[in-house]
Amino acid sequence: MSAVGGFVVAVLACVDSRMVWRPGDPDQSTTLPWGLLLGVAASVSVVLLARAVSRQNGFAAAGGWVVGLLGVLVGGRSGSYLIASDGLGYGFLVAASTATVVSAAWAPGRR
Repeated sequence: MSAVGGFVVAVLACVDSRMVWRPGDPDQSTTLPWGLLLGVAASVSVVLLARAVSRQNGFAAAGGWVVGLLGVLVGGRSGSYLIASDGLGYGFLVAASTATVVSAAWAPGRR
């Protein structure tokens, strides 16, 4: 069940990672990537919650998350991708993947 949760959170985090807030004038280049932060936090949270039950559940959630991310990276029939090849897309891939795997491997949990 935790693998399914990891899969669902990976897909939703990919969608959410594109959300940005542009304070003030829309012509300014200042953006706050709140969706990226929320996506990484949700990805880590699902692994930590599963890991609180048992270590195997934490690894299952991380595995489900990786499978969900791979499913998103394959793309659609029209050649469209959910993760863009820009700073937000690469930032999400690096930050969320690293944080999810590290939280599965190092977070304290029941044995």
